[in-house]
Amino acid sequence: MSKENQTLSYDEIMEELAQLCHAKSTGTLFIVSDKGHSSRMSLKEGTILFFAYRTHKGLDALFDLYDMVTGKYHFSKGVYNPYNVLDLPNTVDLLYYFKHKTFPQEGTVKEKKESLNSTVIHSSLDKVTTTTSKKSAPNNAAPKKAVQAEYQPTQVTQIINQIEASLVNYLGPFADISIHDYLADNKTPDTQEEFRKMMDFLTLEIDDREDQTTFKNEIITIISQ
Repeated sequence: MSKENQTLSYDEIMEELAQLCHAKSTGTLFIVSDKGHSSRMSLKEGTILFFAYRTHKGLDALFDLYDMVTGKYHFSKGVYNPYNVLDLPNTVDLLYYFKHKTFPQEGTVKEKKESLNSTVIHSSLDKVTTTTSKKSAPNNAAPKKAVQAEYQPTQVTQIINQIEASLVNYLGPFADISIHDYLADNKTPDTQEEFRKMMDFLTLEIDDREDQTTFKNEIITIISQ
């Protein structure tokens, strides 16, 4: 019995992925995590060609992927982008990494997090030292002017709705998730510059390069009206 669109644990989702690989399936596995983030994995005859989590792709996505606790998945059989292929370890190794939350030639995710935390601490100390040093020197720089909003709140809502309507043509139901991801981590855009940043983020969610260009042109038209 298929477990698609059911809330599953991370381990259960990875088991479903392993079964698809063992069955030499071809298609794209879409995952929505408990945090509302989207992930996708492309398979060709059981081989993992591509995977991404939010805007991170390939091995760069492992760290965020391993933070998933539960989620839902959908497998689109036979649907994948043959031009979107990453230089990845073989599928057997990848399934091992996914199952045990490990990294190529590295320790467990816990050890990697501890290493990252240590790096963050040292980085923070460096910033404090640099900031203190800068404060001791005279500051002759002129204060930056605040960027004025170009759109009213009602216009912002309309533009975001139009962007989502455009993105649906490329991501389907995952368009809403991608926009939610961006707005959760950034302030709501109200200038053309900020909408362009949002556009760049969303463009990374689209696999096909021609579709990326078309989407960008559509958004530039929307925010320029």
